[in-house]
Amino acid sequence: MDKVEELLTKRKWVKDCLRLNIAQPEQIITRGKNSKFKVALVQSNLLGKKEQELREAIQYIAPEWWGDETQVILNKNVQCKRHKDKNKEHSWIIWLGDFTGGALCFDDGTRLEEQYKWHKVDGQIPHWNEPHEGTKYGIVLYRSGAKKTKIQHIIECIKKKKDACEEDTPVESGMQPKLTQVFTEAEADDILAYLLTKDIEYHKPYKRFNKTVKVPRGQASYTLNADIHYNYGNTAGGSPINEVMDDRMREILRKVNEATDNDYNTILMNVYKPVFGSQSVSLSWCCAMLSLPVLYTFMSIVL
Repeated sequence: MDKVEELLTKRKWVKDCLRLNIAQPEQIITRGKNSKFKVALVQSNLLGKKEQELREAIQYIAPEWWGDETQVILNKNVQCKRHKDKNKEHSWIIWLGDFTGGALCFDDGTRLEEQYKWHKVDGQIPHWNEPHEGTKYGIVLYRSGAKKTKIQHIIECIKKKKDACEEDTPVESGMQPKLTQVFTEAEADDILAYLLTKDIEYHKPYKRFNKTVKVPRGQASYTLNADIHYNYGNTAGGSPINEVMDDRMREILRKVNEATDNDYNTILMNVYKPVFGSQSVSLSWCCAMLSLPVLYTFMSIVL
């Protein structure tokens, strides 16, 4: 466990997350230009795939491991409010660090506080943390394969529809759509939180066929370098803000290119105004050339 604790101490922690259900009211803030988007100032991070050394160290001491279905949540100084977990199966939790207090309490009277020991918990029973002093690290393990992800559900629906009409409507092999899951749902949540911190420009009303058209979305485009510019002229209200990708955007693009065997160089982001309190973002990857309004290949994902 010493190795795990050492790595937790050294890691770079993201200071906010989307886990509003565990945050105290004073820890919830709005972020970005869209004031309806909320984040929690809580250091509760999904273990990233790049943190291979930490993942292997945790797996070595874990009481149970479910292969690729294993999800690992890392907490630092988290004092969660009373809540229930989304995960329907049992979870495992352990606390490391130099701290006192911070017991995990359940509605059924269970109280867990022993450090450096794995505790098996039923997250469907409402639970919360007592205050603590010092630096407290928590590791939560759970299995994500209990229910289908949104992408898996989409793939299943497409397969059923394809099987139903395949005999009546033959499709040329080169024209068959390819649907690939690039990110897990947890990763997609993290990406969504990151994307909604970016600056966007909402479309102004524009004329189309002599009628004023209002588009309820904002856009921004991101390219690998300043020589590439996504540009489609005055269509649909004009081209979006264009920026050179930061390291996080480059990593998102790299994973998409690797998973889909493509060489995209541009990400187009559409941010749709909230409907009934729901925020929607779509990303499109394309190959754009020097300020030309020509897209050679194109694919999209909705977060």
